[in-house]
Amino acid sequence: MVESFDINSLPHLLDKPQMQEIVEERRRLVAENSAPCFNIAQLNMISSRINCRFPFVALSLLFALAQCRLIIQLLHEDYKSCADAALGVLTGHPHWIVYQNRVLGPWLIYIINLLVDNYVVSYMIFSIIMLTIAGYLASKIGQNICGALGGIMFFILLQLGFAIVMYKPLIYAWDFISLNVFLVIILLIQGNKSWHWFVALFAVSVFNRDDAMFIAFWLICEPISFWLRARVYEGRYLILPWPSIAAGFACVVVGLAVIHALRWALLVEEIGPKLWGHGEVSNANFHFQLYTNLTFFEHLYGNIMLVPIAHIFNISMSLMIPVFLLCIFSSIIFLAFKYSKLWLGLALVHLGWLIATLLFSDVNETRVYISFLPIIILASTLAVFDIKINSTADTTC
Repeated sequence: MVESFDINSLPHLLDKPQMQEIVEERRRLVAENSAPCFNIAQLNMISSRINCRFPFVALSLLFALAQCRLIIQLLHEDYKSCADAALGVLTGHPHWIVYQNRVLGPWLIYIINLLVDNYVVSYMIFSIIMLTIAGYLASKIGQNICGALGGIMFFILLQLGFAIVMYKPLIYAWDFISLNVFLVIILLIQGNKSWHWFVALFAVSVFNRDDAMFIAFWLICEPISFWLRARVYEGRYLILPWPSIAAGFACVVVGLAVIHALRWALLVEEIGPKLWGHGEVSNANFHFQLYTNLTFFEHLYGNIMLVPIAHIFNISMSLMIPVFLLCIFSSIIFLAFKYSKLWLGLALVHLGWLIATLLFSDVNETRVYISFLPIIILASTLAVFDIKINSTADTTC
């Protein structure tokens, strides 16, 4: 005869050995059958990741497509010349000999071309991929500063900045990669990564552009600046981190060797002089542009003084260049003095990069400022949220 079951008798029943065995078996079966499933905490974590990453990835792709469209509309027929410039590096016919070692971008385009079989379309796909990655990296940097709001600000400023520095008639493949390299540098600094990560980044970027040498300079400047700051301002005596400094000098030596080896091994002919009527082939490893840049600023000043105010729009784009240089310099000073504990090394590197730009680049080609966008936006984002925190006592990021 089966006894009736009363809920009030449950505590009494649980005391029985057989009921305890049933409960334990029940728990075991539930655990085994629930093992493949996610619990609530896991679902919340995955949802948080999706909510954080997916919108920025989607926005990065959308804006990359929009930027690519703007580039095509700006360049028109010259857009094909961008792809031809990348192809020329692979065939040993770069515009200038200083471009011959910049093989990373052209090789990536060539790999895409194996699937597409159209080098211009491959260049377009490459630029979209690079800009998408840059947008996502920018959002990550901004999120590290002040959450989602910082990510949105950094992302939008990067898109606006890139649109500003677009240059006719050419935007080279290595310009896109260089933007990502400097974004990755900031991420590595934010993550307090060891010098090994920077050496690895250098090993890749040295095949993209000569500005990879400034990663080596960071490996030297950052530990020295940290040591001096601790010694002078904090009165602490620290052992100088020689491994990072030695790695930096090693990267300089290896980098120069790789650059010149690629130029010597791959160059057939530089075609820039024929394309733009510069006379004989230069075969120069450096294009000293300081005199040209000083002449540009002199003419710009003369035009401002002579041109009637009604026609000032005609030189407005030229006026943007000294303003942009001022933004770069002010960003360097801001990071060096306001946030020296974390960003002094990066500020010193960009100061050297700015001097090198004035010496060896044509400042009228605004595309040369693409690699400076990350530090300008970094300084702007830090300044904005620093003001916000100081002005509102209960505001936290």
